[in-house]
Amino acid sequence: SGLFDNDGLFLKPGGFGSTVFGAPVDNSGEMRAEIGTLQFSYALTSTGSVVGQPGTLLHFTGSGARNFQAGSSITGDELRFSTNSNTVRGAYEARVRTRVESGATLTFAPGATVSDYGPELIVGGNAANNEVYFTINQQGTLLGGIL
Repeated sequence: SGLFDNDGLFLKPGGFGSTVFGAPVDNSGEMRAEIGTLQFSYALTSTGSVVGQPGTLLHFTGSGARNFQAGSSITGDELRFSTNSNTVRGAYEARVRTRVESGATLTFAPGATVSDYGPELIVGGNAANNEVYFTINQQGTLLGGIL
């Protein structure tokens, strides 16, 4: 399959359905969902921003690792990680929930800035198949770990 290379603005406007990327994505610009679901089904490397407006879902599933590099940002109401490794080295904010499903890992690498993982943090699946640990300080700030 090919590569979707975004160095500008990719906008998923109108319609409650899903926009699915069926190829690896290299993002140095902004990818924004105005409504509905923005789904990444293959590898994603981002030095830019991935943004979900209120009421949207950013869904990371399928084959390939997702890497949010230093200087990148990922922000949305629901951030769902269904498969493979997902590493955040930039800014992270989930306003409603972070969902890490069986078969997925979410790693906040040193230097990541986690402003919120949402009032709901859901880790699904069989605990024997998932590493689950994270550290939160007394002020409620997520310091790092693997979910």
